[in-house]
Amino acid sequence: MTDYSQVSAPAAPAPAGAVAPVVVPPPTLPAPSAAPPPSVNDLAHELAAMKIALTAVNNSAAAFKAATVSFETSLATLDTMVAALLAPQPPVAPTPAHIGMVGPWVAGRLYGVVPQAHLTPALDASPADKWYAITRGTYVGLTRNSAVSLHAVTGISTALSDRFTSQAEALDHFNTALDLGAIAIIQ
Repeated sequence: MTDYSQVSAPAAPAPAGAVAPVVVPPPTLPAPSAAPPPSVNDLAHELAAMKIALTAVNNSAAAFKAATVSFETSLATLDTMVAALLAPQPPVAPTPAHIGMVGPWVAGRLYGVVPQAHLTPALDASPADKWYAITRGTYVGLTRNSAVSLHAVTGISTALSDRFTSQAEALDHFNTALDLGAIAIIQ
C-alpha cells in the first residue's frame, strides 16, 4: 500500500505554460520478517546437504553411464551372436551317438568309417530278429532298427540298405560287400 501522507499538494496553481512538478511516491519495502537471518551453521548444513545431493547425482550419472556402456557392450555381443546364427551354415549330417569310428567291428553297431575287417556276430541277437545291412550311407554296419537304417540312407540316391531275416545272412552280405570294396560312407 502506498503512503501518500508525506505528499503535499501545491499551494497555488501553476502559472500558465509552466510545467507541473512530477511527484513520485517513495518505494515500498516488504515488511521485515519475524525470522532471524540464517546462521553460519545453518548455511554450512545447507551447503553440506547440497554437496551430498550433488554427489548422489554424480554417482547416479556415473552408474547410469556404466550401465549404458555395459548395455551397449551386451547389445554388440548379441548382434554378433545373431549374425553368426543367421549366417549360412554348411549342412552337417546328424551322427547318432551309437556310431563308432573304430573297431572292434561288431554287428549291431554302426560306423562312420569303412570297417577294416569283417564284422563279427553280436552276442545278444535272437534268431527272430530282423537285421538291416547298410553298405552305402551316412554310416555303415548292421542294425536291428529300421528307423536307424532309414536315417542312414534317406536323401542319398546311391545309398544301399538291405533287410535280412537273420544276423547270419546280414553278416554274410555285409562282409561279402566289404571284400568286394562295395562299402562306402556317403556324406
